[in-house]
Amino acid sequence: MLSNYREYGMEEKYITMSNDTNGDEIIDGFFFTITYHNFSNFLEVEEFLTHRREIIGNYSEYFTVLSHHPFEKVPTESAASAPFNFVSTSVSAVILMSLLVLAFVMNFEAIISVVVSIISICLGIVVYLHVWDVNLDAVSLISMLMSIGFSVDYSAHVCYHYFAHVHKDVSFVNWVLYNP
Repeated sequence: MLSNYREYGMEEKYITMSNDTNGDEIIDGFFFTITYHNFSNFLEVEEFLTHRREIIGNYSEYFTVLSHHPFEKVPTESAASAPFNFVSTSVSAVILMSLLVLAFVMNFEAIISVVVSIISICLGIVVYLHVWDVNLDAVSLISMLMSIGFSVDYSAHVCYHYFAHVHKDVSFVNWVLYNP
């Protein structure tokens, strides 16, 4: 087999060789590269990789097959878990911010306003992403979580300052407004 391989002039960087018991060189292993293109999102890549793993699994009794893609784990696994991560993070944000507002502001109206603002922000982001036809992949998930985090932070600060604000002297405010 090695002589046939060399006869066709193929590069030997795709094979591994060893010596058999007679001292002859033999092909001990080989690898090849599969390229793909024209995928529009990571979910299509995940479907392709799953199909490729099924094909490779058919030959596992004949060969020791190792499948590797330098970016295989990060984007595809993230794409598969993105919806669950978004939902769990959003629910966690609502629950934790409610507890924080309860602990620091101790006002039921503040809790309701924070919960309503977080839910409306999450729904607004999901709706806009759907309208813009953005798929939920690793990059969009990170962007969504950051925007939700900033909005939760701003909502908490606005609610805190609104409910913690104390009017010291209403007559002074009236005097300033009506006496320029």
